[in-house]
Amino acid sequence: MTALSGVRACVFDAYGTLFDFASAAARCPGIPEDKRAALTTLWRDKQLQYTWLRTLQDRYVDFGQVTAEALDFALDSLDLRDAAISASGLQGLFDAVLSVEAVRVFKTHPKVYAYALQQLGLQAGQVSFQSSNGWDAYAASAFGMRVVWCNRYDQRAEQLPGAPDHVIRNLAELPALLAPIAT
Repeated sequence: MTALSGVRACVFDAYGTLFDFASAAARCPGIPEDKRAALTTLWRDKQLQYTWLRTLQDRYVDFGQVTAEALDFALDSLDLRDAAISASGLQGLFDAVLSVEAVRVFKTHPKVYAYALQQLGLQAGQVSFQSSNGWDAYAASAFGMRVVWCNRYDQRAEQLPGAPDHVIRNLAELPALLAPIAT
């Protein structure tokens, strides 16, 4: 693999990339094992739908509310009532935590990617964006960022503008792609 040269910072999508949404349901003993996969899929699908629809309607609410509403929908749809979400343990590993809250739209709106660049003081080509969501990876690439798609679930390539610079199966493969980051 060819290293990503000229990268001065890495930006990670959090939900789905750093935080594996499938693990939340898997750690819930109150959810029958045969319904966990369905809960995970429905929760994530509805979460994404709600972010996109709220952005199109210009009716922004914070991601926590969207996530809770999507979870409530999924639990109601599957006749489940209990949920448990544990802390990630990733505190202190990042120089900055950025949120769409600042721009009040969700990805894939260009304002989100532009906000990251503004906060970092860098150009798009100087940032490696990591996401496990194909739609997000392609959108960040179309915006001009360098992109590594963490394709954990062996999904097909998107038919959208842009294309990731690299596709990996897990984040453990990322360090090999990054040339020493210039400071």
